[in-house]
Amino acid sequence: MSNQYIYFRKDRKLKKLDVDEIGIMEVIDNYVRFYTDDGKTYTARTTLDAALKKIPAGRFLRIHRAYAVAYLYIDRFDKEELYLRGSESSIPVSKLYYEKFIKQLVILDEEGPVKMLKKSSQPLNFKTVDDT
Repeated sequence: MSNQYIYFRKDRKLKKLDVDEIGIMEVIDNYVRFYTDDGKTYTARTTLDAALKKIPAGRFLRIHRAYAVAYLYIDRFDKEELYLRGSESSIPVSKLYYEKFIKQLVILDEEGPVKMLKKSSQPLNFKTVDDT
């Protein structure tokens, strides 16, 4: 992805952060804490909705009132919790956000193609460019 940056105030200076390095956004009172892939955290006085509007669309998915996660960092999830790649700590997924979250993902249903293959009596015949 192309690099896009956001800035945080830290020690009366603005600190630049690449959006692609952010894995999690978490609401803490009137602040949003940003967790990066190298273990650092940044905190800004803003709402999660406002932060998500300023970051390029499609990079983060809201999974809970208090959490949004980077699409590229998602490893596995179910209806109650989500795990980011390289982590065994879970993040809660709320019932309210689950349906919208799941609709934004590309999911290949294992049962669909398997059932179709069992019903078909014709062998599958794939041709490559070299086959004529």
